Amino acid sequence: DNEEWVPLAGHTLWPAQGYNPEVIGNLAGVPQLPTNFAARNFALVMPLSAGTPKQDFSLLLDSEGSDIWLPSIRCDSCAADKQEQESFYRAPKSGTFKPHLAPTPFGMAPRAVGVNEGGGHIGGYVINDTVAIGSLEVPE
Repeated sequence: DNEEWVPLAGHTLWPAQGYNPEVIGNLAGVPQLPTNFAARNFALVMPLSAGTPKQDFSLLLDSEGSDIWLPSIRCDSCAADKQEQESFYRAPKSGTFKPHLAPTPFGMAPRAVGVNEGGGHIGGYVINDTVAIGSLEVPE
């Protein structure tokens, strides 16, 4: 029984009084799963690390896709303030970072990707890096 449970945290998004850190979490030994009570303003969040050495983040669990989106330290419009931006992913600090390169008329360049979802657009570049959730580590 060397099972490891990764804690899941429930966060209510954008409430007037701030985030709700109520834990949904470890269901080991629970005789019956609770009814799904997730609403439009509710998110499941779990700890994740990326890079070598590890950089820690909170991962928003999304059942619609398999990609992991990390905000880059280079994105000036992704953060509410400079302090939040300092917590973003730093590719140059990771020894296992590898960009996906694509041919262009001007030579090889990072492969851009974008998604229109909800009320806006998200864009970035496809990369590989080591990712860890709990003790499970997936090498780049």
